[in-house]
Amino acid sequence: MTVNANGCDIGIFVPPGSKHVVITGNTVRHAGVHGIFVQDSSYVTVDHNTVTNNSAGLLSVSCDFIAPPCVNEGKAIQLSGTSHSVVSDNYVVNDLFGGIAVTDDGPVDPGALNPGSSLNAVDNVVTGNYIAKVSNDCGIVVAVYNAQTANGNVISGNVVKGSPPPFGVNPYVGQIVVATDGPGAVISNTVVENNVVFGSTLPGIVVHSNAPGDKIAYTSIIGNKLGNNGYYPPDFATPNTPVQDNGTVGIALESESYPPYPGSPVLTHTTLIDNTVNPDQVGVWLCNTAHTSLTNTPGPGSSVTTQVLVCSHGGS
Repeated sequence: MTVNANGCDIGIFVPPGSKHVVITGNTVRHAGVHGIFVQDSSYVTVDHNTVTNNSAGLLSVSCDFIAPPCVNEGKAIQLSGTSHSVVSDNYVVNDLFGGIAVTDDGPVDPGALNPGSSLNAVDNVVTGNYIAKVSNDCGIVVAVYNAQTANGNVISGNVVKGSPPPFGVNPYVGQIVVATDGPGAVISNTVVENNVVFGSTLPGIVVHSNAPGDKIAYTSIIGNKLGNNGYYPPDFATPNTPVQDNGTVGIALESESYPPYPGSPVLTHTTLIDNTVNPDQVGVWLCNTAHTSLTNTPGPGSSVTTQVLVCSHGGS
């Protein structure tokens, strides 16, 4: 089908409680928030769709721009509170607010204005997608906003193209991001493998533990190819993120710190194997990390000035 969602927030909606739904071979365009939105469901397949020119309405409801109620994650394809599902071989271009997201659902509903059911995001696969010319937000993101979990999600074999700095209006952010974004959130056993991330406004692959009590553990970043990536602009940076003076960065592993508050975020046991970074100035940025394992990262074929740069707060 061709779905022209002009005047609607969502092009195709898979409502809570759905199982074994297949969305394939469609063209979805002009939705205000999400081209395809899957909420609180399981065993859903979203494959071989063209999702283009969506999310223009997010400029007026995104939490990046206004206070709640607002939409935290507006993407061309969004899975919230959904498990055991596959997003594969989709063509996502010219979206105004991000590419593909996998998140939890709950009191903070990442995909809608109103709270959803408290559900984790478990064992989802995002593979073989092409994402380009996506403005204002990440190409692919796995995120948790509530005191819940995303476990066992896989991001593999995708091509994500963005635009490197300098930062302009509506930049093509690019990136693959794994992030805990609310207190007490946990992400574990994520695999980011064999993706191409070429051109990104911020670092190409980012793992970011953001809020008090957060934990990201056992992330595997394997066989990815990155280049022409960026750094954090002044209005988006923290003391723990790479900025222009640090140079362009292929992979950034960063955990925030909130002294004297208890329960600072944790980022631990990240494994990086056979990742190529070419060209960038810094291969891997580490900040407030523990038990990071690096093998051939940046590996053969890489062109960087600094292989590993540790922030002033330390990282191991």
